[in-house]
Amino acid sequence: MKNTRYRISALFGLSILLGALIWFLSPMLTGHREPWDANPAFYPVALFAAGFIPACFSARWFWLWAAGAWMGQVIAFLYLVVRSGNGGLWPLGLAFLGVYSLLSLAGAGLGACVHLLFRRFFS
Repeated sequence: MKNTRYRISALFGLSILLGALIWFLSPMLTGHREPWDANPAFYPVALFAAGFIPACFSARWFWLWAAGAWMGQVIAFLYLVVRSGNGGLWPLGLAFLGVYSLLSLAGAGLGACVHLLFRRFFS
């Protein structure tokens, strides 16, 4: 039980980190400050991966990994808005984050299926 709690905490932290990295690495990887302004495939693929990767390690609470990716994005987004000083449209940005984060939920669902398949065939 104790080991499970640490594993869930670590994977939740990983999902938060992955969500935040989408925003912090976007300028370096794409040349755009906001990931949804980059190559049309970058943001959806990054969101899907942010949910998929943690769910491959634990399928039990797969929705939690999507929530962590969303939380990491919100933290990074608000940090970048405050730092830039021109955040008049931040409420609209938060709404977009919520809608786009459904891709993380889809990734987490697929990752949970992959985890369960691997458990079934390799244990």
